[in-house]
Amino acid sequence: MRIVRDLLTVALMAGGLTLTAAATLPAPAMAQHAHGEHEKGPNGGQIIAVGPYDAEIVVEEETLIVRLFEHGGKDLTGEATGGDLVLLIGGKPTKLALAMENGALVAKLDDHLPDEVDAVIRIKTKDGKVHAGKGELEHEHH
Repeated sequence: MRIVRDLLTVALMAGGLTLTAAATLPAPAMAQHAHGEHEKGPNGGQIIAVGPYDAEIVVEEETLIVRLFEHGGKDLTGEATGGDLVLLIGGKPTKLALAMENGALVAKLDDHLPDEVDAVIRIKTKDGKVHAGKGELEHEHH
């Protein structure tokens, strides 16, 4: 429960979600997995439920690459127009803009990402809706 409260605080501090929007995320977006058991996407990235979509987040050095999929299916990244990620790094919120680049949503980091970080993601789609989700982003440094 502490992680949920902290993520809500991070999102609000970063000018993100309103309290009512964050508090009413659908159950799949709130799902927790045991350490090391996060669902992997078709590109090897971690899946976080974002509204009616699965967002796959791939970490490559100081770049985060996000693609949208139907739950367990078709690539719908082309439906996205932008968004943002709020990462809790070292106890401080870091807000990153997601911009379309080479067919994916991309965010740039100033430094390498820690092995585990709490994340809130918001994605805006062509229909004007904003979809949100959150989870713990894990990756291994190569």
